[in-house]
Amino acid sequence: MDRQRRPPTFGSYSVVASLSNANYTASNATGTLTITKGTATLTLSNLTQTYNGSPKSVTVTTSPAGLSGVSVPRYDGSTTAPPTRQLMLLSPR
Repeated sequence: MDRQRRPPTFGSYSVVASLSNANYTASNATGTLTITKGTATLTLSNLTQTYNGSPKSVTVTTSPAGLSGVSVPRYDGSTTAPPTRQLMLLSPR
């Protein structure tokens, strides 16, 4: 596999290493490259906020940092802000 081509997903791949240098000789080395699923942690913050009638945002932090494909949650998959009504919780008497 050359540097231009990356495996599409996790799994096992046959690899060959070769040497191209006029000063040295070497036989090709073959092997198997195994890529496994990694572990990631998502941390949500700024979840407790005071109601003031305006939409609120939260923060998502990934570990390891900089993971791609992670975005701040949206309301029901929409880019429209969630309702801004105040929720009242009543305790039983």
